[in-house]
Amino acid sequence: MDKVPLCAQCNNRAELSCPDCHVLLYCSGTCAAGDASAHQLICPAFALPPAKPISEQKHVLGILFPSEATAPALVWVKIDGFVDEDTGISFQEAETAPFFSRSGGVEEATVTPEALHCERNRVRNRETRSMLEVWHATSWSGQESKSSSGENKCIRALAAGRDGPFHRFEGPVLVLAMTRPTGFMVDPGAYQDSQLYDFWDALDFVLDHGNDLHARKIQEALNSLGDGRAPEIPTPQAVETSPLAGETSESFEIA
Repeated sequence: MDKVPLCAQCNNRAELSCPDCHVLLYCSGTCAAGDASAHQLICPAFALPPAKPISEQKHVLGILFPSEATAPALVWVKIDGFVDEDTGISFQEAETAPFFSRSGGVEEATVTPEALHCERNRVRNRETRSMLEVWHATSWSGQESKSSSGENKCIRALAAGRDGPFHRFEGPVLVLAMTRPTGFMVDPGAYQDSQLYDFWDALDFVLDHGNDLHARKIQEALNSLGDGRAPEIPTPQAVETSPLAGETSESFEIA
């Protein structure tokens, strides 16, 4: 049974679809207007995604927050697999190194990224649509630099107009979507193409990661909208990108 699509800003049912990326995103014009600046940056990527590589190797769509550009991008990430000889269980590994290479003088250096995992959106007080794997560089500047030059410009642009404070990421940030594991070591989960709803969960995560003050302020704002705006809800397994059978949806315009 399909799950009801939820608003990207609150947990009400999504009724308004974007005329460009054609995804049901918001429950009202108020929620759409509140997210206009961020949606303008990500919508073109989902409206016209990059062509899939012609390869026998598995690739999945990931979401890249580039360090030196303001707009996020969709990228194809190569997935390798292997089978554990003792258990016979199949595992997957994402080839993330190409997204963490940078030029340093005449040589190109690769920073080894680390992964964070997210299964719950604490800002919206609900489970994430997918399990998210967030890859980031812990020392992009070569040392724990706090200069503005090392800060991720894309995440900073997406935070514009939002009430901080925000966690600071240096270097690129790569987000991959995964299915949830159904049992320890039996089904470790698998990589899947990232969807637009994964982007909003990822954005909430990178902005409030390690930032209890930001999460608390957002939750208070959601609660002020009235009871039922941020309830505990069952984990959605799929979000529809078209109206339910027999129904129609309206679209919104991004000013």
